[in-house]
This record gives sequence, C-alpha cells and structure tokens, in this order.
Amino acid sequence: MTNYKNPALPFSERLEVATIVSAKEGKTVDNDKIYSPTVLINFVSEKHMLYKQSFLTGIGYDYKINKLCNIAVGEDYDFFDLKELIGKRVGLKIKPKLWKGQIYQNVVDVYPAPKK
Repeated sequence: MTNYKNPALPFSERLEVATIVSAKEGKTVDNDKIYSPTVLINFVSEKHMLYKQSFLTGIGYDYKINKLCNIAVGEDYDFFDLKELIGKRVGLKIKPKLWKGQIYQNVVDVYPAPKK
C-alpha cells in the first residue's frame, strides 16, 4: 500500500506492469479475526512509481501471494527463497483507497506481465 499525500492524483483503478525490487518477511498479523505471517513486496512500475504491498501468507487467508509466486517463479515450486522474486516482471491491478484524508494505492490483484 503506497501512501500519497497529494489528493490531486488520479483516484481510479488501473493496471500497471512492474518489477519486483524487494521481498522480505513482514510482521505477523495476530488479532481476533486472523493470524498470519506477512510478506512485504516492493514493486516499481514502468512509469517509475513505487508500490509497497503486504501480503498475508497464512493458508486460506489471501491467495494473492500464491498467485504472485506462480506468476513470478512458476507453478512447480514447493519452497523457494523470497529473493527469487526480485527482478521478476508482473502485472498489477491498482485500486486507490481514501483513508484518513490520504490516498493509498493498493495492489488488489496480480497477473502475468505482457511479453516485452
């Protein structure tokens, strides 16, 4: 989730092609509704925008991380190092959200990037 303090930025859902520039373990979400470790992924789009998104990794919670790994690494993996994601091109669906007076750009879906 990327925070923009400039309210003049476009507030529309869009598709972007981006490269994964970092991937690391994040904090564990632990509350009344959910318990799941997270992975923090940073993407840089072809338009030079930085998107940061935290993905849940607990089974049954959020399958976007599974979809991202299938696209970036391939479907035939049992275990891999997060560093294998770095440098991979993926498509992102970005959906802005207004929260506490600021616009956050959320990665709401991932898809295979078009061939160059």
